[in-house]
Amino acid sequence: MPPEDQHFPVSSSSASGPSIPSGVPSAVPQPVAPGATALSAALPASFLRRLGNSLIDGIAIGVISYPLLFVVSLMLRVSQDAAARSFDVSALVAYGSLSMIVPVFYFLICESVWGKTIGKLATGTKVVDYTGLKPSFGRVFLRTICRFIPFDNISFLFRSYPRGWHDKISGTLVVLDEVAPAAVVGMDRGATGKAKGPHRWAVMLISILGVLQLLAIPFFLFLTALLFINGFSEGGSPSQSRSEGNEAYVRSSVFQIAVTAELYRDANASYAGFCTDKGQYGAAEVIERQASAGIDCRDSAEAWVVTAPLEEGDICADSEGTFGYAPRPLEEGEVSCPEGTETR
Repeated sequence: MPPEDQHFPVSSSSASGPSIPSGVPSAVPQPVAPGATALSAALPASFLRRLGNSLIDGIAIGVISYPLLFVVSLMLRVSQDAAARSFDVSALVAYGSLSMIVPVFYFLICESVWGKTIGKLATGTKVVDYTGLKPSFGRVFLRTICRFIPFDNISFLFRSYPRGWHDKISGTLVVLDEVAPAAVVGMDRGATGKAKGPHRWAVMLISILGVLQLLAIPFFLFLTALLFINGFSEGGSPSQSRSEGNEAYVRSSVFQIAVTAELYRDANASYAGFCTDKGQYGAAEVIERQASAGIDCRDSAEAWVVTAPLEEGDICADSEGTFGYAPRPLEEGEVSCPEGTETR
């Protein structure tokens, strides 16, 4: 066991330690390591163990989240056109909500039921309250919510035996599995932040890297703003890039309508009603989703045509297999692309 993790339960009969509240199990007196002080007899988990907890729990949350994200993507039909719908508002809301819900339930269930997460299981640590026992559901809930305090992670930096903001606010500690309740009661929590461990240089190095990472955030925000002002590439502005992306989405929507039209006819033996049908093979849902694109869809029993205005001209597709840029807008009553429609 590393030197910084040698914790020895403090006897409840110690004259120097505070009295143990009634109902808290007494620790069996154990010898203190040679040269150990009252403070070193029981300390919070070391910085490196807390770092290990964070990394392992992050991987565990990712493993849980990705299958759920895949299911949500299918529900939102993102898989039909991932590139075009990547900035769809409903998808962003769903993904953002899921990225918060999964960590909340992960920490809430693991720490309230078992007193430890997968990361703590791997590093041999546990969550306790100030009596050394598994914290109540209310404390775990508060601890979990406090994890979302901005820059909560910086509260762990530059300390060999850190207690983060979500630890202090919720009245909890992370200690080694073998630390007895009496040792937690006897811990001088005010002095733990000043305790020095054997891996001080590693703690300092990782802390400095963490600070540099935080300082990099404003730099990347500034860089993003600069790119937004000057354009993402030579000869192209952000507005132009968005316009190109929107036109690609409109073209893909017209193509989708063309594909589903034949499925609609197979199911209904006619094209009639195809443009206004909101069913599985109808075009109405796609047209409503692109209401601002000005899609014009027309159908009859034997034919259909759909057009949408783009910068290069009207994109047009019809039941005759035409798909390209029309030389002119559709005339009244036309249900096929104008002659001369150029396929590109």
